[in-house]
Amino acid sequence: MKTLKSNLTIILLILILPGISIAALNTALGAKPARDAIVLFDGAGFSQWTAGADKKIGWKIVDGYMQIVPRTGSITTRRDFRDFRMHIEFNVPFMPDAKGQGRGNSGIYIQRRYELQILDSYGLESKYNDCGAMYKTQPPDKNACKKPGQWQYYDLQFTAAKWQGDKKIKNARITVYQNGVLIHNDFSIPNKTGAGRPEGPTAGPILLQDHGNEVKFRNVWIVPLNETAKVPNTLTDLEKADGWKLLFDGKTSKGWRSSRADKFPEYGWSIRDGMIIVNPGDGAESRRGGDIITRDLYSNFELKVDFKLTPKANSGLKYFVIPELLIQKGSALGIEYQIYDDAGRGISSNKSLASAYDLFAPKGAQPNPPGQWNTALIVSKDGKVQHWLNNRLVLEYNRLSPEFRQARAKSKFKNIANFGTLKKGFILLQDHGNEAAYRNIKIKVP
Repeated sequence: MKTLKSNLTIILLILILPGISIAALNTALGAKPARDAIVLFDGAGFSQWTAGADKKIGWKIVDGYMQIVPRTGSITTRRDFRDFRMHIEFNVPFMPDAKGQGRGNSGIYIQRRYELQILDSYGLESKYNDCGAMYKTQPPDKNACKKPGQWQYYDLQFTAAKWQGDKKIKNARITVYQNGVLIHNDFSIPNKTGAGRPEGPTAGPILLQDHGNEVKFRNVWIVPLNETAKVPNTLTDLEKADGWKLLFDGKTSKGWRSSRADKFPEYGWSIRDGMIIVNPGDGAESRRGGDIITRDLYSNFELKVDFKLTPKANSGLKYFVIPELLIQKGSALGIEYQIYDDAGRGISSNKSLASAYDLFAPKGAQPNPPGQWNTALIVSKDGKVQHWLNNRLVLEYNRLSPEFRQARAKSKFKNIANFGTLKKGFILLQDHGNEAAYRNIKIKVP
């Protein structure tokens, strides 16, 4: 009977968590990130986090963990999430003279709306505001806390609330393991918790709370669910709801043209197998088919592109391309997200993969090798620009800043009027005479 009951529990959980087995959701301390995970903290830096606009993160990093410096403020992820599974490890301090909510207090605010409480609740009868609780909403089914000073972990899966317009039609739901113990089993969250932001149809970031105690965190990673279309060059319902649009349909050159003419190049480019491909040449810049550009101009945007290189290949993804300088020898001019197999090439860092070419170097880029797909993301908003590679932020700069002007003055673009400072410009895929493939070209405009 006991075996039958256990088996039924596993079956029910697999049905609740489509595509993820109970074993996969519950991991362990030191669990390695899943293959498709976004690593939010790997012990090296805060590249995935922000303390707010133009505010420096006041927390410290020690021996591979990040620690709250009390009263320096909470931190949030730079990107928003809807449905996901997440692993996070934490360590609450030993505070024998403190009581109640003053003992190792912090919290994980999901979408900044729903708080999963962190607290020293070792040995207590768990209540709605103790460790593992959905704060002031639902206590954990069991107290799975370790002693303060010991590392603990949460494995959780979150499904966002469902909306029709401004009306919520389904509650958000959460399943949580703490230290290997199931403490919330597909709990339906009726509303925002505590100090969380009001519920709404949009995605939201993860917030780690500064509640005045020196709580530590390490090994934080997240796997977005139901966000990536299985079929290339298509949009999920979530992407459509967020305003994403395809710039390449996988079949035709619709939306693209030569940088030198009003039609798509007759040679030098191919469209096949759901890819738009720069055909191999002699490695010279824009000598065969030439660059291709969008038919529309863009200013504030998020641009996502999958790319795959051949060994030693060179290409580029340019933005704010100057319309007046299209018909010229060589490649059209604009800020370039460098796409280049730079392994072992000995080039300067500001010309490496994911750099702003000849301007700013990336940090922490971890490309997949030639023959495998990579994902570039460019975010442009009111002059501020971010370069992402494979879900990792590798470069930030402001194209309207003195620092940009200084970098431009030292670059090959020093004598190009308005370079990088246009209000809007074309987006460009570069023909550099080497084979490179592109797909899943998507853009979101505010």
